[in-house]
Amino acid sequence: MKYISVKGIVLREYNVGESDKLLTVFTDTCGKITVSAKGAKRQGSRFLSVAQPFCYSEMQLYKGKNMYNLSGCSLIESFYNLRNDIDVLLAGGNMLKTISAISQEELPDEETLNLLLHALYYLNKGNREIDLLLSVFYIKLMCFQGYSPIIDRCVGCGEPIVFSSQSKKESYLFSVQEKSIVCEKCGKTFLANSEIIPLNEGSYAAIKHICGASLDRLFNFGVSDEVKKQLKCFDDRMMKACFNI
Repeated sequence: MKYISVKGIVLREYNVGESDKLLTVFTDTCGKITVSAKGAKRQGSRFLSVAQPFCYSEMQLYKGKNMYNLSGCSLIESFYNLRNDIDVLLAGGNMLKTISAISQEELPDEETLNLLLHALYYLNKGNREIDLLLSVFYIKLMCFQGYSPIIDRCVGCGEPIVFSSQSKKESYLFSVQEKSIVCEKCGKTFLANSEIIPLNEGSYAAIKHICGASLDRLFNFGVSDEVKKQLKCFDDRMMKACFNI
């Protein structure tokens, strides 16, 4: 029997009988997998502390006929503070649901795992605005999944996009269908047959930062309330267009 060691976060849990659980775990080397945790519901079980959503652990597994089985574990991070605020818990839960919905079985994606862990770290600390953190997470997630928005030049005429201090409040438009920015001159053409999102200079700068930043710099910025609204609109419509969720 071959044993493997992985690091992973529990996305979902399912009760099985009186004492067992099935876990959906997003791992560093195996991607999303189903893990059977025998006896995890029993008080005093060695799996009790890790067999819950948000728990990030090192797991020792062996492959059965249809799924992996948990044979040993060591908790790394439980993100416990998420449970102290209902809004924070819901935000974290939405991130887990999204990863569970878009990730494929047994397809490694350590980049996305690290993004999720960074986002949950800041959410757990409570020193980032929830709405902005979620927008940053979803936009970067789209980039990692191959849906990076084209923001450096207009999809219509190919002209580079340049903002200046004299820019109008909503100087550029973003075509959800083309997943690309559109200059004001080309905007009329796209308005007729594409879902359009207006972007001001702050929103454009924020999206550019999100797309290009490393994870250690990704969440280290703030924006105005107006920009937060535009980013929320942007990530809502783009997530629906990219993943139908």
